[in-house]
Amino acid sequence: MAIAKMKLVNIVGRMKDFDEVVRKCCLHGDFHPEQSSAALGDVEEFAPIQDFNPYSRQLQKTIDIAVHSDIPLGYSEFDSLKLSDAELEDYVGKIESQINDLNGKVRTLSQEIARLEQGIIQLSHIKSLKLSLDDIFSCKFFYFRFGRLPRDSYPKLEVCDEKDSVFFFPLEEDKEYLWGFYVTLKSESEKIDQLFTSLYFERLKILEEAHGTPEEAISAIKEKLNAKTEELKAAKEAVDKFWEENRGQFLKVYSKLKYLSDSFDLRRYASKCGDSFYIFGWVTEENAEKFQQQFQNLPRVDCVIESTEEAGDIKPPTHLINNKLTKPFEMMTEMYGLPAYNEVDPTAFMTITYMLFFGIMFGDLGQGLLIAIIGAILKAKNLLKQLSGIFIRVGLSSAVFGFLYNSIFGYEDILPFTILPVHDNKNVNLVLFSAVGLGIFTIIICMIINMINAVKQKRVDKLLFDANGVAGFVFFASVITAAVFTLLFNKNVLTLPFIICLIILPLLLIYLKEPLTHLIEHKKKIIEGSKGEFFITAFFELFEALLSFLSNTISFMRIGAYILSHGGMMFAIFAIANMLHGTGSVIFLIFGNVFVIALEGLIVGIQGIRLHFYEMFSRFYEGSGKPYKPAKVEYNSSK
Repeated sequence: MAIAKMKLVNIVGRMKDFDEVVRKCCLHGDFHPEQSSAALGDVEEFAPIQDFNPYSRQLQKTIDIAVHSDIPLGYSEFDSLKLSDAELEDYVGKIESQINDLNGKVRTLSQEIARLEQGIIQLSHIKSLKLSLDDIFSCKFFYFRFGRLPRDSYPKLEVCDEKDSVFFFPLEEDKEYLWGFYVTLKSESEKIDQLFTSLYFERLKILEEAHGTPEEAISAIKEKLNAKTEELKAAKEAVDKFWEENRGQFLKVYSKLKYLSDSFDLRRYASKCGDSFYIFGWVTEENAEKFQQQFQNLPRVDCVIESTEEAGDIKPPTHLINNKLTKPFEMMTEMYGLPAYNEVDPTAFMTITYMLFFGIMFGDLGQGLLIAIIGAILKAKNLLKQLSGIFIRVGLSSAVFGFLYNSIFGYEDILPFTILPVHDNKNVNLVLFSAVGLGIFTIIICMIINMINAVKQKRVDKLLFDANGVAGFVFFASVITAAVFTLLFNKNVLTLPFIICLIILPLLLIYLKEPLTHLIEHKKKIIEGSKGEFFITAFFELFEALLSFLSNTISFMRIGAYILSHGGMMFAIFAIANMLHGTGSVIFLIFGNVFVIALEGLIVGIQGIRLHFYEMFSRFYEGSGKPYKPAKVEYNSSK
């Protein structure tokens, strides 16, 4: 429920130790590198390190081998693997050659088998022919072509000009085609081929292995096919045996190459000056000491741990730490943007408010438990991991409020008591005003969080003069206080001192935010640019702030509206079900509940997100953080 504290890491040493340093940086996956040029600025002596990765080519070969051989890639301990870079290259080349030969044999045999099987299929269409194929193709003066002719084209042969020059003999037929052959004089072959092409004749190619009658040819080819199938089986067994003997060593070599390649890529973040290098980045405060101890055995390497204040304009990365309850809602937080390092992580706040809003708007004990059960099933099957967790939480919240509302699948008379009679027509106004009250309380909390962010960011303007800072807080709280006393207690507190000190003065501070901030920061220019432009811009910004207070507050009335709409939808479903009888009524009630869960559940979920993004986050949350991406080796990656 917070952002992990970071420490700045500066590493300086001799180039001779550089490879060892970057490998240690990748070892435990807790070092987030930054471009060293960002810290060095205009220091001319240092230049980026842009060396060619000597391991990338061999690594890609191992990945290609694994992909083509359907070998799952993963980490295999390689500390015992004592192979030099040259020996690794030789090993990969040897494996590549051997497996290519084995796979090539499998591929060739598979193609040959496919060719023979296709040949048998082709010959089966003309097996009724009792003439020898050898005799047919050895004719000196006659020309033969086997294939299939569309049924629609066959009658056209009778009326074509060349009908006396060619004969077509059907041997087999189906609904669409006539299978057979045509015969003509060799001197007429070119003209006849063109004729049959125009009639959409499709040639059937006879295999070279086909001898004798088609039936005899099929029998002989089947024998050859069986032999080739046995050869293919043996070839595949040879591949399996190869991997059985070499898989362990191959995965070790892959893991080592992956480690060497990925750690070498870390060099692009570093800079060098002569025989020295410099690289810096971030580690979590929790792991800083352990990370620093890695370099104690490298006497020419200095690893210095510093606070974030030493980083200047370079922003630390954001690493969210949330417990099991709030973890699924990180997805929603990141949809808006990752919190900056010096910002409050809103995930925990959103977890509470989103569950609360959803439960209030969609309060039903039965439907809520059903949503929670669906989420639990999805989680058990490892589907929609984060969304399933949200389903469980909002479903349970819905069930709790359904218990308070005495609402179970729309029935409101099962429990003998009703703690919160929100669906009673007498309480409509109370429900809507309570929703607005909840919104007012939520907005006040958002403004308090914004002031906390201002303190963390050391921004006086944001703390004192912002519409969501002290000035805005005093104004909003004062207006709400005056409204409450007037409406509930019939007491007017809007005295002149009250109006001047608690309403006009805060608005004036918001209006003069820029010059007051410049005055506190001792800047030479109190107002940047044209004064007229400033006053006009400031006026519209103040007007926008006032509108946002009003619109954001009223917007929370939708929570009450959805409480009422849920009851209205279930009332309509029961009304229709009562018109039906027996099984039809039960089926419609089931369908109606499913429909409400799907449709209204989706709408309420979206409205909950909208309230957070527009009415709440806009008051305190910038979401301008950069993710914490420590350098680590992804052994399961195929990239």
